[in-house]
Amino acid sequence: MSMGIHNGKREKPIIVYASNLPQGTIKEIECCYDNGWYLAVTYEDGQKAKTYQPGHSAGVDLGEIHTMAVFGKMVKPS
Repeated sequence: MSMGIHNGKREKPIIVYASNLPQGTIKEIECCYDNGWYLAVTYEDGQKAKTYQPGHSAGVDLGEIHTMAVFGKMVKPS
């Protein structure tokens, strides 16, 4: 990952090694920072999408700068 030019000199790139990537076709890898560095990996695992079930929901906000996804499961009181 290029760090650009600083004081007229090209900065050394950041090199990331990842040993535990998910199985499947990797679509995107993002290097992110939130109180520490982490990799966000988007991939296809070959599983078929499940149909909607009442009482279960998922919401996704693609964002303008950062991708964010949220999942929530409704639990019925017993």
